[in-house]
Amino acid sequence: MGKRIMRYVCCIVAAAVFLAGCIVAEVVKYEYVLQTDTCNDRRQAVVVNTDEMSLTEGAYNNRCQSVIANPDDTSLLADTAPIYEDENYVCYEDRIIRRQGCDIKNAGTISDIIAGLCELCPSIEKAYVIPIPHRIVVEAGYEDVKESYEQYMATLEEDLPEKAYLVDTMKALQDHSEEYIFFRTEDAWTARGAYYGMQELCKMMQRDCIPLNEYEEYVYNTFLGSLALEEDLRNYIPSDIPYDSLYYYLLPGTVDDAEVFDIDSIGKKVSYKKPLITSSGTNLGAFIEGGYTRAIVEGESHDKERADEKIMLICDESGKLLAPYLKDYYDGVYVVNIREDYEFIDDIQEIVEEHNISEMVIAQSVIEMGAKGHYRALSKVLER
Repeated sequence: MGKRIMRYVCCIVAAAVFLAGCIVAEVVKYEYVLQTDTCNDRRQAVVVNTDEMSLTEGAYNNRCQSVIANPDDTSLLADTAPIYEDENYVCYEDRIIRRQGCDIKNAGTISDIIAGLCELCPSIEKAYVIPIPHRIVVEAGYEDVKESYEQYMATLEEDLPEKAYLVDTMKALQDHSEEYIFFRTEDAWTARGAYYGMQELCKMMQRDCIPLNEYEEYVYNTFLGSLALEEDLRNYIPSDIPYDSLYYYLLPGTVDDAEVFDIDSIGKKVSYKKPLITSSGTNLGAFIEGGYTRAIVEGESHDKERADEKIMLICDESGKLLAPYLKDYYDGVYVVNIREDYEFIDDIQEIVEEHNISEMVIAQSVIEMGAKGHYRALSKVLER
């Protein structure tokens, strides 16, 4: 009799434990659903551990806003001293900086190229030039590099032709230096940094800039950039240096498609449709993925005056991060890979006429803008 009672008691306890477990599981499930459902408010973040990539994959496919793959990716250890420094690099516990100044001679080269573009296409009314600063220009303590940037910008502004306008983003980036505006392990600005560049461009264009809080925030996988893979730094980079996260911003309900043009392995021109931003892209390759030569990004203009016009964006890997913002002001963005599209100048007049283009933006790393070997798409201008 006693053994039978004990068996009943054990069964009751086991059932109670099972029921409690179910209740806890349902509570956790409810809390997760609540977080993902409320992530339309970009302040409500779903915090995902970097080791739990199976959870983030579902969020990526649904493009759930504010999924933070690395909770610490927006804060810097600003007051810490470098753990390694030489003439080329500076390593901190949480970021790596390329130490390179600007060559003033390159300013003369790019101004000659832009003058040639304006002469070649008289219908281009305005050309906006954005030399994109590197992190070292914005951080405190590197006045020699900052001085070379300022000299480059002053020289370029003086040499630019009448229809060209210089957009200096350094002050805007400095004002937001506490935010995640540069990658930690890649020498480029983030999509948030590019937004502040877009703000300065809008000022130069004398138009209102769409506020950042009207955009939905997304994130794709974390990564270690090219600076973290430098052979010369292998013995100095901390093993636990934070990974970068690839954030991007889109207006709710906006189009997110592009027609991408390239040259295949046998030299044939090919084109294909794909999303403007894809999770399969690596690092900055998520934006207009692949080794493209040109791309046409679909737009949805919020400016009635530009509703039937496209804008041309001649850019490098950093400059193309402006495309998701530019498309909200025009019928589309005609993107040209400044390093790859050698035939671009042969086609530019036809492109400008066909796509009703009256404005162009040239956006490239300030270190490479005008530097030999980094403007293949525009080199034929100097040969004319």
